[in-house]
Amino acid sequence: MENEAKGNNRDKFLSSLENTLNQYERKIKKFSKNMANSTSEGKESLSQAIKNVQKKYQKAEKVYQNLKASTEDNWEDIKSQASEIFDELHDGFNEITDNFSWDHLNQATEEAMDYGQEKLDQLSECIRKKPFTSALWALGIGFILGKMLRSK
Repeated sequence: MENEAKGNNRDKFLSSLENTLNQYERKIKKFSKNMANSTSEGKESLSQAIKNVQKKYQKAEKVYQNLKASTEDNWEDIKSQASEIFDELHDGFNEITDNFSWDHLNQATEEAMDYGQEKLDQLSECIRKKPFTSALWALGIGFILGKMLRSK
C-alpha cells in the first residue's frame, strides 16, 4: 500500500515536471521568435538571456530523464536536484519576461513619439505653406467647438 502511494506521488511529480518542460519549451520558442523580429537596442542582452535559459532548459531536461530512470535509492537526491534546476529555470524566465516587457514597451514608446513628431512636422510644414488657410481653419474649428461647448 505504501509503495503504491509512493508510485502515485512519483508519477504525479514526473508528470508535473514533464508539463513544465513542455510549457518552457513553448515559451523559449515564442521568445526566440519575438526576439528575431525585435529591432531594439537591448536585443543583444536579451539574446544572451535566452541562450542562458536554453542551457538551463537542457539541464532540466537531463535531470528529468535521470529522475525518470532513478531508483528508490537515489530518487530523493535527484528530486532535490531537479527542484533546484527547475527553480533556476523559472528565475531565468522571469528575468527574460521582465527584460522583454520593458524592451517592447520602450520600443513602442519610441515608435509613438516618432510618429507624433512626424505628424507635428507635417502640420508645421502645411501651416508654413498656407498660413492664411490654416488660420481660417483654426478660426472655424474654434468657432464650432465654442458653439458646441456653450450649448451644453
